[in-house]
Amino acid sequence: MPKAEEFARKALELDYTLAEVHLSLAGILKSYHWDWLVAEREYQRTLDLSPNYSIAHRLYADFLMNCCEN
Repeated sequence: MPKAEEFARKALELDYTLAEVHLSLAGILKSYHWDWLVAEREYQRTLDLSPNYSIAHRLYADFLMNCCEN
């Protein structure tokens, strides 16, 4: 995961508008760091950049169902 995160952050330095990279970073933040607040922001950024990205909608919905229940 550390290498994946390193490469995702480097990709975002090169082009911050890559929705796929924001989605990857969201998954890393959720699963590896358990930083759900920042992960949610990355999911939202993904959908802001690419509102028709169906995979992002599904993964964000899964995140909301599993990470944010109280």
